[in-house]
Amino acid sequence: MTLAFDPTKTALPPRRVSGEIATILAQPLVITCVGEVEYTEDDPALGTWWQQRTVKLGRCASIAEAITFVTLAVASGDFQLDDDEALGFSPRLFVILDRDKHLVLAGEVWGSEMRWCDPVSTNVEARQVVEAASRIRAEASYEAGWDNHSTAKGLRHKASVLEGRLVDAAWREEVRRSLKELV
Repeated sequence: MTLAFDPTKTALPPRRVSGEIATILAQPLVITCVGEVEYTEDDPALGTWWQQRTVKLGRCASIAEAITFVTLAVASGDFQLDDDEALGFSPRLFVILDRDKHLVLAGEVWGSEMRWCDPVSTNVEARQVVEAASRIRAEASYEAGWDNHSTAKGLRHKASVLEGRLVDAAWREEVRRSLKELV
């Protein structure tokens, strides 16, 4: 739709929102999953290899709806990838962001269940989490330098899960309430 500018009018005309944009505005939370995709080696005798990938899964209107969405996705194990060569997807960490890309909630896949990250309570606690995650990432870097790639990968994942506690201050109380309702 094209709007013609009329200099005699000082107010902007009401804006029409397309269906797709209206859906995005109504569902402000974006759910993504960090995991690993399995591929076959060029020589099938060599087996398979894994590559980390972040997959956008969908949008939700509330934290409770997002938690339910993730719980069902983990339980079903059905992750649609637009990749014909992929043999499978192994989810590791779910991240829920708001429309401004602020962290709302994160959780680690634990078997067929979720372990949601408890949000920090204060900015002091947030700084402590950042410092601890930085130390873990430094250790991962050291291990990678010694070709201990599996150990480094595990340490980087541990740091990412720890950083999942860095929920934006505007969301912390609502997330705590939502997580208490799960228990």
